[in-house]
Amino acid sequence: MVGYGKPRWPNTVFFGSYRELNYRIDLSAKPENFFRLRTHSGPGFRLELVRWAEAPGFRARGYLSRAARSCWLESGESRDTIARLLEVHFSRLVTRPETIECYCYPARDDVLPEGGQLSWCLSLVYGLWSAVPEESRGFLAKADFIE
Repeated sequence: MVGYGKPRWPNTVFFGSYRELNYRIDLSAKPENFFRLRTHSGPGFRLELVRWAEAPGFRARGYLSRAARSCWLESGESRDTIARLLEVHFSRLVTRPETIECYCYPARDDVLPEGGQLSWCLSLVYGLWSAVPEESRGFLAKADFIE
């Protein structure tokens, strides 16, 4: 993992990879402390999920596309993966066609993933990404990923 702090970035940024999935971590204190894990490739659909106290452990916000339902929300394995990801470390998961973003807010009692926990979280994100057919995945332009 490589860390950078450049004037054009308002926060500290780390880059890394997990198998063939590249990721970026943003650490910021504005407007609220957060840790964001962002992938260079996404599932090809838009979706927002938030931690929820009732089963299955998360709730969708907004429109649910057919692709999101069939690839993740109707698959028992993917639903379990999402629930594990949102159980402790992240309280919000947002996808766009070309990226997956997981948000950790320590002030809201999310546990910052470090070391082995981060690797475990990345394995879960990788599992979700892998559950989407390769031809459906999107990719951020390098300039947008590095921004």
